[in-house]
Formats: sequence, C-alpha cells, structure tokens
Amino acid sequence: MEILSRLLSFIRNDTGVSALFSRPMIDVINAFDTAEIPAIVYTYSPITDDGIKRLDRLEIRIISEDYSHALAVDEAITACLLTAGDNSKDNKILNINKNGGGSLKDDNTQTYHLFSFYIVQSR
Repeated sequence: MEILSRLLSFIRNDTGVSALFSRPMIDVINAFDTAEIPAIVYTYSPITDDGIKRLDRLEIRIISEDYSHALAVDEAITACLLTAGDNSKDNKILNINKNGGGSLKDDNTQTYHLFSFYIVQSR
C-alpha cells in the first residue's frame, strides 16, 4: 500500500490537477465509489511480483457532469503520473505507463465517466 499512497500523493499534490476542482483534493479522490461529483475514483490491483520488482495496475475513473472537465482532469493526471524514458518517479516507483482506458455516459445520473489504466513498476 506504500506505492498506492505515493501515487495518490502525487495526484493530490499536483497543482495542475487540484486547480480543476473547487473542493480540497482529500475530498475529491476516493476508493471504489463517491457520493460527490466531480470526483476521482480509483482501484489498485497487483499484477506480478517476483520479490524484487512488481507490477500493479492503477485504474483512475474521473466522474463529472461536464465531459470537457473530465478530459482536462485526465490529461492533468496523465501528465502528473507518467514517467519519460529511464526517469523514475522516486526511489520506489520505477516506471508508470498509461495502458488504456475509455469513457461512458451514465444516463441515470447524467454524468460522464472517463477512465484510464496505469501500469506501475516498483521495487
């Protein structure tokens, strides 16, 4: 869970992401579900672990009543998380790649859901 805490900290402390919300980031990011919109919802799942390096998947779902807002948040989170070339995020997180995603509109709640999958390599 240390890696997940670090990833969420990167997002919470990023000024590009936080500028897109009117409430504190601690209230915006939630695991699994949310009651307030707009929001960022996440799940975190292990993929592989050989005892030296591990791969995990972070799913970020942005929920908003405005599709352009959801796109802006997704772009800001992607810019915040991705690592370029051989650059690592810190001494534990070696590499972060975006590995897919999608979007949908929930007609019942009139909200847009934009989701992205990130593969996180860490030690």
